Amino acid sequence: AADSSIQVNELLFAEGFSNNANGWISHADTEAYYENDELHLICLTPDGSKIMWSDQPNGFTDIAFKVKATKLSGPNQLYGLVFGQPDGAFILFGITENGYYGLMKWTGEEWFPVVNYTPTKHINDSGSNVLTAISKDAESGYSRRYIELHLNGQYLQTVIIDTNPDEKVGLYVGAENMHVSFDDFKVYSVD
Repeated sequence: AADSSIQVNELLFAEGFSNNANGWISHADTEAYYENDELHLICLTPDGSKIMWSDQPNGFTDIAFKVKATKLSGPNQLYGLVFGQPDGAFILFGITENGYYGLMKWTGEEWFPVVNYTPTKHINDSGSNVLTAISKDAESGYSRRYIELHLNGQYLQTVIIDTNPDEKVGLYVGAENMHVSFDDFKVYSVD
C-alpha cells in the first residue's frame, strides 16, 4: 500500500522504471537513464529545477501516490513529487537531505510556498526516502484540494488549498547538477 496508515483502494498506475514505456525521458535539459529498475534524473537546467511528467492516463483525482527517492549527489535543494496540471497550476512536495520538507505551488507564473521549509526527524539523510501524498477534493468545494503528506511511513501535515483537480503526477529535482534516483512509483485511488 501507499503507506500503512493510509487507506487506499484501487491501484491506478504503477511504474517499475525498467524502460521508457511510460515516456518519462523526454527532455533535452535533463540527463535521464534507467539502471537497476530505477529512473535516474540529473538536472542540467541553469534555472535550477526540472520536472518530469510521464505519459500516464489523464484525469487522476482523489489519489494517494508515492515514490522511493534517493539523492545521490548535488546541491541541498528540494526533490520529490509533483502533481496537478503540467501546463497550468501544480503542487510540489519535496524534501532536502538536511532534514526539511516543503510544499510549493506553481501558479503558472510563479512559485509560492504552501508549507515553508519545515524540519522533520523522519528524513533518512543517507539513503532512500518514501514520499507519499494524498490529494483529493476538499468538502468545501470543487476548486479546493485536501493534501496530506507522509514521509517514510510517518504523517507530516495536512493542508487545504485553492487549486484545480489533479491531472497527472510526476517527479522533481530541484537544482542544477542534482542527481536523484526514483523507484517504486505508485498511484492509488482513495475515498
